Amino acid sequence: MDQKVKPTPRLAPLAIDHTPELKESFEASAKALGFVPNSMLIMQRKPKLVKALAQLTAAVWDPQGEVERGFKRLLAHVASRAAGCRYCMAHTAVIATFGFLNRWNDTMATPLEAEPIAVGEKFLAPHGWSAGKHAR
Repeated sequence: MDQKVKPTPRLAPLAIDHTPELKESFEASAKALGFVPNSMLIMQRKPKLVKALAQLTAAVWDPQGEVERGFKRLLAHVASRAAGCRYCMAHTAVIATFGFLNRWNDTMATPLEAEPIAVGEKFLAPHGWSAGKHAR
């Protein structure tokens, strides 16, 4: 009897209006991403965590493209020598932030939002990708 069980998050995302004090943080995410990540909706059980993550993201994220150019410089620099990189601090913060979110989402089995699922199905599924435990 091999039954497939639909994956469920360890903690379900709460409604976007569950914690009114986080409205500004959620609006900033929606503006930047086009949606509010389920990870933030789960984290609102700890409002300080959502606010801290929003502040960190705002401090290190550069939507004008400098981050992407900086990552290329960082990678070139790290490939040649690891110490003394003047680009490292901001880019390491971005890498660490996404590392945190990857661990969080993996641990919580956070369900993917519709937008990332659509992108994954369009571009990655032909190469073997599946949402796995992050399916809705």
